[in-house]
Amino acid sequence: MLAERAKQWTEDWFAEGRESGLKEGIEQGWVIGLTQGFEQAQRQMLLRQARLKFDVRTAERLSEMLNLTALPAALREVGDSVIECSSGLELLIRTLGEQGKHWQEEWVAEGRRSGLQEGLEKGRDQGLRLGMEKGRRDLAVRQTRLKFGDAAAERLLPLLDRVPTAAILAEVGDWVIQCGDAAELLARVENAASSGNGQNGL
Repeated sequence: MLAERAKQWTEDWFAEGRESGLKEGIEQGWVIGLTQGFEQAQRQMLLRQARLKFDVRTAERLSEMLNLTALPAALREVGDSVIECSSGLELLIRTLGEQGKHWQEEWVAEGRRSGLQEGLEKGRDQGLRLGMEKGRRDLAVRQTRLKFGDAAAERLLPLLDRVPTAAILAEVGDWVIQCGDAAELLARVENAASSGNGQNGL
């Protein structure tokens, strides 16, 4: 009985999800189709106008240029140029100039996205490393305060700033547990900070 109910629930949930997904997909597809249809109609109309006003060769060259970009702003500018230009050559030169601006904008935007991604990765790595060091340092100070008192924790802070590696800093956490008194802990940390050598503060 329970297995049948569970099966029915999963079928109902699947049907509910499918219906929701189908509705959302149709809405998104409609928007994409509308945008693509709008741009396609503008391209076709511009090419037809170029053929009528100038010649077939101009329209073919214009088609090649328009295939290099998908920016709606470029289509608007080409539409203006078809009306304003007095020759096919002028239209092509103007379109090429406008395309150059759009290509520059596209490449700058692409470079920015690439730089942003690289910066995020580097920043994340640096932040992770610094965050881990701060986390180890804060935990060592907190545990020292709990185990040996405020005075020991205050004396530990400047010593931790001199610890040269994250690995030694991690050992300090072990020493808080292993040491029997504050003097032993502080001596180990002092020795490690001075020598750059962890391994039990020797």
